[in-house]
Amino acid sequence: MNITILTYLEREGASEHDEVVDQVAAALRTEGKHKVKILGVHGDVQELIAGIRTQKPGLVFNLMEMFGRNLLGDVAVAGGLELLGVKHTGGGPGELFLRQDKALTKELLAYHGVPFPHYVVFRRDFYPETIGRLRMPLIVKPLRMDASIGIESASLVRSTTQMMKRVVAVHERVKDSALVEEYIEGREFYVGVIGNRKPIALPPIEMDFSGLPIGMPQILGRRAKWVKRSREYKGTHSKLAEIPDEL
Repeated sequence: MNITILTYLEREGASEHDEVVDQVAAALRTEGKHKVKILGVHGDVQELIAGIRTQKPGLVFNLMEMFGRNLLGDVAVAGGLELLGVKHTGGGPGELFLRQDKALTKELLAYHGVPFPHYVVFRRDFYPETIGRLRMPLIVKPLRMDASIGIESASLVRSTTQMMKRVVAVHERVKDSALVEEYIEGREFYVGVIGNRKPIALPPIEMDFSGLPIGMPQILGRRAKWVKRSREYKGTHSKLAEIPDEL
């Protein structure tokens, strides 16, 4: 199969891309099964369309997480691929939008009887009159961002004053609504799922926080993911989870 790996470039005309792109390309080329090309785009729609039409892929491996400076642009990219009639990995625009909007996701979970922490949303143009039955401690995060953008140690709050400071920080710095929810302390698992009609759950991965200084919140914030010299980055690592069969 001819496969195009679609990826984001930091600026127009740039040649460097995320290292995961080369890892995916190497995996797809294993045993010579697939012909793989890489298409890097920053924020030019015409360039995206022309690249797809030129390469004529049987499948697009979509690694586009934003478009131009729009951090939420992956929704539009997936929509564009569907309009072009191109088969692609990952969700369509609807699925990606649901993934971004954590409050909307929670409404769907509630409909299906899946429990989740109590929460309230502070929109940029509307503040709720009360936080209702929420119990401290709380964690404050952007409503629609991913990659732990806007999440720091200070995001874990233990008073209304601390909470409002973080809400304002999300509004002003991230330009997003703020999701405030009860903080559930415990082990942290990541479970990848692959497939459509017959989805397969991959082995669970656990985040190990044992290397963090005593007293530091055990959350995987921005620094833990991206700032390699930070205590948070050095003090966390992922491992294959050891959990009972029934769990």
